[in-house]
Amino acid sequence: MSGSSERRDGHGEGAPRWVKVPAAIAALAVVVFVIVHLAGCGMAGHTPWPPFPARLRKLTLHVTSSMGWLGAVAVFLALAAAGLASSSPQTARGAYTAMDAVGW
Repeated sequence: MSGSSERRDGHGEGAPRWVKVPAAIAALAVVVFVIVHLAGCGMAGHTPWPPFPARLRKLTLHVTSSMGWLGAVAVFLALAAAGLASSSPQTARGAYTAMDAVGW
C-alpha cells in the first residue's frame, strides 16, 4: 500500500450519494422539528382525542419495538453477508467493525 491518501477510483472526495441523501433528509426533519417547536406549535398541552386505550398503546409499543429489533437483525445479517462475500480485506474489516457497533 502506498502512503498517499489519493483515491484510485477516479471519483472526487466525499461521501457517496446513498449516504448524503438520507443524511440530508434527516437533517431537514430535525430542522423542521426544531422550527415547529420554537414557533410554539409543538405538542405541549396536547392530548389526543379520543385518548388511546391502554391496550392500543401497548400494541403500538410492541409492534414498534419488534420492528426495530427485526431491522437491527436485518442490518446485522446484511453486514455479515457483505463481509463473507467480499474479497477485499478492507471491506470485510469494515463490515465486521460495523457489525460490532450494530450488535447487541
